[in-house]
Amino acid sequence: MAETKFPERIQTKILAYTAILNSRFPSSTTYYMISTGYLDPGEALIDTTPLTIIYTSNNSEPVVESIIYIDQTKREIFNGNGQYYHLFDSSGVSLTKAIQINKIGVVFNFFPKEKI
Repeated sequence: MAETKFPERIQTKILAYTAILNSRFPSSTTYYMISTGYLDPGEALIDTTPLTIIYTSNNSEPVVESIIYIDQTKREIFNGNGQYYHLFDSSGVSLTKAIQINKIGVVFNFFPKEKI
C-alpha cells in the first residue's frame, strides 16, 4: 500500500503541533534541547533559550559521533550545518557546553573541549 503524503503546509502544521505536544507532555524517551546554531561556540553558550528538542542515537547525552534526530522515531536527522548549539537537558537547564553538529547530524566537537 502506498504511503499517504500530506501537502507540505499540512506536514509543517503536524510537525509544529507534535513539537508543542512533546514539550508539554514529554514521553519517557530521553531527549535534550538545543539553542539556535552559531558559528562561534562562545556565542552559542551565551544563548540561554532552549529551542529544539533533540534525540540521540545512543539514547543518552550527546557525545562525539552521536547522531542527532529531531523526532522520537529517529528518522529525521538534524542538519547542524557545522554550527555550535548550546545544550540543555529536557527541563531546559543548561549543561554548560555547546555541541558542534555537521550537515548529516553527527556531533563532532564540544566547547569547552571535553577532557579525556
